[in-house]
Amino acid sequence: MGAVRMRRIGHALRAEAEVVVDRTLTVVAGHQVAVAAERALVRAVPRLSAATVHIDHVPAEV
Repeated sequence: MGAVRMRRIGHALRAEAEVVVDRTLTVVAGHQVAVAAERALVRAVPRLSAATVHIDHVPAEV
């Protein structure tokens, strides 16, 4: 997983995360990765109420 940023809203936490995936991944597979990452974050971090996960791809070789 790339960067994860968290912020407190009252007594709850919200997170934004970036996940870098292989550029050949389909949109459906990328969405599945994002959902799995969101669920893992919410389970792992106490008081985390929600996580927004952004999917990015590995840049093409030059």
